[in-house]
Amino acid sequence: MWTLTSEGRRWAAWPTSQRSKHSTSSRRFLISLGNADRELTNLETELNHGIQKLKEQKAVPINEATKLRDLLLDDATAIVEQHWKALMGSDRGKTLVLRSGTLSIRKATASLEVVDEAAAMKSLRRLGVLRKFTRLGKRTIDKNALKKAPEVIAKMKGVQLKQDENLIIKPAKTQVELKRIFHPFRRTLKS
Repeated sequence: MWTLTSEGRRWAAWPTSQRSKHSTSSRRFLISLGNADRELTNLETELNHGIQKLKEQKAVPINEATKLRDLLLDDATAIVEQHWKALMGSDRGKTLVLRSGTLSIRKATASLEVVDEAAAMKSLRRLGVLRKFTRLGKRTIDKNALKKAPEVIAKMKGVQLKQDENLIIKPAKTQVELKRIFHPFRRTLKS
């Protein structure tokens, strides 16, 4: 007969001799499980304390190395911005391969920024393309559709298409790409 006891439904159906044997083994199992869990928690705590001590020891040298790398990247970016034509020449493209690494310029993915939505909507209405570049049922600008029509963006007010130029530096020893964004106006004013 199945009865509900504090030990559970299944054990109540077993004879008393089997019940005590199983409950003893269950207790040992639970005690072993609790001890293993406690040991694992202690080991993880020790590991975390060790990692924290190591971080504290290495924090100052890592911060200094990071500052030095950032300073060198800023200097390299300034040099490339000032002497780009002399470094690359008009016929060489936008990548310069040296023995010590590679310098290249890449344009980032263009992003459309709506500065003034009311002025942008008026411009779309004036150009006669309001339905083409607004979302159905809503009175908001469809940026994805508008991004594909740069000639419309050029005639609009309240919208700008932003596309940064990035300097990518790949040192030969590490082959890790280090990226810096060019100042948007410095290159256009010197060209």
